[in-house]
Amino acid sequence: MAKPRTVILMMHPAEADFFLDLVASHLPHADIFSLSSLNHLEDVSFSSEEPRLLLSFLNPVIVPQTMLDCMAAAYNLHPGPPDRPGFRPMEFAWYEGAQDYAVTLHEMTAKVDDGPILAVRPVSMDNLASLDDFEQRCYVQSVELVKDNLATMLKLGKKRSPSDHHWSGQKTTKRQYDQMLTAHNAD
Repeated sequence: MAKPRTVILMMHPAEADFFLDLVASHLPHADIFSLSSLNHLEDVSFSSEEPRLLLSFLNPVIVPQTMLDCMAAAYNLHPGPPDRPGFRPMEFAWYEGAQDYAVTLHEMTAKVDDGPILAVRPVSMDNLASLDDFEQRCYVQSVELVKDNLATMLKLGKKRSPSDHHWSGQKTTKRQYDQMLTAHNAD
């Protein structure tokens, strides 16, 4: 079973060291890059040797199909459940008073939040005092979801068992998010 020679981590620089160390503990001889923009991805994805794995962690960058085609595998950590695809699902859930929530790890496709789902991890909505508390709880569960599934993601070419979870619901957009904030701030 092949393992990636190159692992590309798309995430905020604040998370990079933790994930670089985590991946290196599984693949000590791999080239591991941490990037936060599409421009940097273009430089790495076409200059490194195959096979490549891409992990996008809580990153809003939409990776075009031409770049996904250069990867042996590509995964995204979506900070919401399968029934809340799209932009800023945590904020929509918080302001709508959601009772159930989860974070989702899925294969990337050219369409946002559309690829096969690898795993979903529930996030408790109990005893939350603020949106910041909710975001922190989602962040912790997102990290745990990646840690729990990293070994599976690193096994390239292995047929994965289909998840029982499927995308549903309307994808939220930045425009809807801006409208929601405007309405919320007017109250």
